[in-house]
Amino acid sequence: MPMECNAELAESLQRFRRILILYDDSMESLPIFTSYVRSLLQIRTKGFSLPTLEIMSVMREEKPNIVYYMRHYSPDDTIRMLSLLKMDYKQAKRKLEQLSEYRSITKVKRFRR
Repeated sequence: MPMECNAELAESLQRFRRILILYDDSMESLPIFTSYVRSLLQIRTKGFSLPTLEIMSVMREEKPNIVYYMRHYSPDDTIRMLSLLKMDYKQAKRKLEQLSEYRSITKVKRFRR
C-alpha cells in the first residue's frame, strides 16, 4: 500500500537524495543537513505523518558523523532529539522509495488523442 505524498514533501525527498550524494559526512556539511531537517519539519501534511524517522535512519546509516554532530553540537533541542531516532535502514529506505514512487505515479499526465 503506497503512502500518500504531497508535492512539497516529494520535492523535499528529492532534495534529501541530492544532499546525501553531494555532501560529505563531515562537520562542514552539518549546516546543510540541519537546514534540511528544519525545512522538512515545516512541511504540512494531511492524513499521514512526515517520514522523519525514516529520514533520520537513512542519515544515521549513510552519514553517521552528521548525526553524531547533530546530537552533540546542535544548539537546537529538536535537532538533538531527532538525532536519536532510528529504525531498520532497509525498511526506512523502502518507505522513502514508496513515497517517491507514489509521487512519480501521480505526476504522469495522460496524452490527448
